[in-house]
Amino acid sequence: MNYICADIRTDVVVYSLSDETGQLSESKEIPVTEGDWKSVVQALHAIVRSYDGEETLGGLALSVPCLVEPGEGIILSGEETDIEQDYPLAESVSAACGLPCSVENTVKCTALGEYWLGAGQRSHLLFCLNMGNRISGAVVIDGCVLHGASFSAGEIGYMKIGSSATFGEAASIQALLQNVAAARQVPAASLDEKKLFRQAKSGDVVAVMAIRRLIDHMAAGIANICYLYNPDMVIIGGSLAAQMRYIRPLLMEELKKRLRPIVYEHTRVTFAHLGETAALSGALYWLLQKVRHHDI
Repeated sequence: MNYICADIRTDVVVYSLSDETGQLSESKEIPVTEGDWKSVVQALHAIVRSYDGEETLGGLALSVPCLVEPGEGIILSGEETDIEQDYPLAESVSAACGLPCSVENTVKCTALGEYWLGAGQRSHLLFCLNMGNRISGAVVIDGCVLHGASFSAGEIGYMKIGSSATFGEAASIQALLQNVAAARQVPAASLDEKKLFRQAKSGDVVAVMAIRRLIDHMAAGIANICYLYNPDMVIIGGSLAAQMRYIRPLLMEELKKRLRPIVYEHTRVTFAHLGETAALSGALYWLLQKVRHHDI
C-alpha cells in the first residue's frame, strides 16, 4: 500500500509517494493558485489520477502552513491574511479523490517526521523549532503532537523574550539581516544569511557580533522552552540548521549560563536531519496514526 504525501506551500504542492515505512519517492511539484483551497483540491485530484492503474493508494497525507483543527482537517487560519478560513480541506480532498485524507500543520508534521525517522528517534518529549524568516514550533510527547485548546501549542515565535520583542522578532533570519544592515547602513534586502556566516567564519566583526546577538536571543527562547516543557530533546530546523557547526557550540555555551545544571544535563540540543522531507514524512505518520485508531 502506498500513500501520497503532499506539502502545501504558497503557490505549489510538493508531493511524493511513500510506503508505510516512510520511504519517499523523488518529490515532484504541481502549481496551485495562492490562497485558493479549491485549486489545491483540484491539484491533488490530478495527482491521484496520475497514479491510476499504477499504484494501490491508501490515502493522502497533507501538511499545510496553517492552523488546523486536526480531527476533521479543517483550516482555521493561515500566515496569509486573505486565506480562506474554516475550509474543510480533508473532507473536500477525500470526496474529490475517493481516498482517506489527513491534514496537519507543517511544523507539527516536521516534528513528527523528525520523531519518526530523523533526529528525534527514541525521544520521549521533544520540542521542534523551525527557525528561518519566521519562528514556530511543535511539541511531540511519545509520538503524539500536543495540540492545545486552540490547536496552537508550540507557537513559540509569539513569546516575549524581552520588554517588547518576541522570540520571532529577535531570533529570526530577518532580525539578523536587519541588524547587519543597520550596522553597515545598507538595505537588508541586499544581504544573504549564508554569506554572513561565511564572513563570520573569516572574522568579519560586524557579522560575528550580529550572529552572537542572534544566538543570545536563541538561547533565551530555548531556555524558556526548556523550563516550560522540560524536553529531553530540542531539535532546530529551518534555514538556520544549515549553520549547525558554527551555531551549536556558541548556543550550548549560552544555554549553560541560562539553565540549571540538572536541566542542561538532561536536554539534548540537536539539528534536524530530514530537511524539507520532514513535513512529508510527518504528514504520513499522522495519517497512519489516524488510520490505526480508526479516526479516518
